Amino acid sequence: MQQQLLESFLDNFYKRWSYSERHIPVKVAATWDKGSGNYVKVDFEDGMWLHVKDSNTWY
Repeated sequence: MQQQLLESFLDNFYKRWSYSERHIPVKVAATWDKGSGNYVKVDFEDGMWLHVKDSNTWY
């Protein structure tokens, strides 16, 4: 299920960037915390990171 979430997210994510090749995921982890619930944390090569709730919701 987490793999599908990541694939859907990346498909939507890369469609929204002009230079998507600059944002390469290097670490992905299924995570949970009290405030956010379940999410996938994605760390990118350029130092950016995102918490992914679903294919259209990330922060």
